[in-house]
Amino acid sequence: EPLVDPAQHSTRETLIVYIHRDETERLLSGIRQVLTAGVCSQQRRVRSKVAGDTSQLNIVRNDTHCTLDETPVVDLIEKRLGEAGFGSPEILTCKAYEAIQQNAPNMIFMHYTQADKLQHLLAKHHCPELMEEPSKENTAKGKGMEVYLRLKKGASIVKLDEWLKEKRNLLEWSLKLKKHASCQAKTRHMEDDLFACSDQTVKVSDIQHW
Repeated sequence: EPLVDPAQHSTRETLIVYIHRDETERLLSGIRQVLTAGVCSQQRRVRSKVAGDTSQLNIVRNDTHCTLDETPVVDLIEKRLGEAGFGSPEILTCKAYEAIQQNAPNMIFMHYTQADKLQHLLAKHHCPELMEEPSKENTAKGKGMEVYLRLKKGASIVKLDEWLKEKRNLLEWSLKLKKHASCQAKTRHMEDDLFACSDQTVKVSDIQHW
């Protein structure tokens, strides 16, 4: 339980910052990352590390495009490998919320898009020498790779982003990706508060209404 120990053992001067992202958005981003930078990597070692045996994916790839069979991709998503795996359902559990409520840690929830502001604030007060450095962009390998899926029915080929757009509200349900989740109502109420806030940051004070 990643949040239980920090909530229970933090001091009055400890600040716990939880960077949050909507789970569906996080999952879709993770799927893109696993397929683009992992499965479609030119390096066999990287492919094996991310997905194990990729022979069933029927990979056809060049320097800019990568085509995969749909069915084994769905199987890969169901296994929740790499960035498509561990997410908020495994972190924001009933035990986590109970620990927060019982211990009242100094804690904030922050939307992931606000992380740069947090880093800037921390650098200003604790690492001023970093203020002069340009922000680092995400330059993960495979970002320029265009991934396509070869559909099971009809053998049509579609872009991965188009496929994810059509499947986004079905994947978690059809593949039972949240079968170990608990207290999702509290997470959704927390998200209501978080997304309604102009700076998308909320301090934990009373989670009973969550």
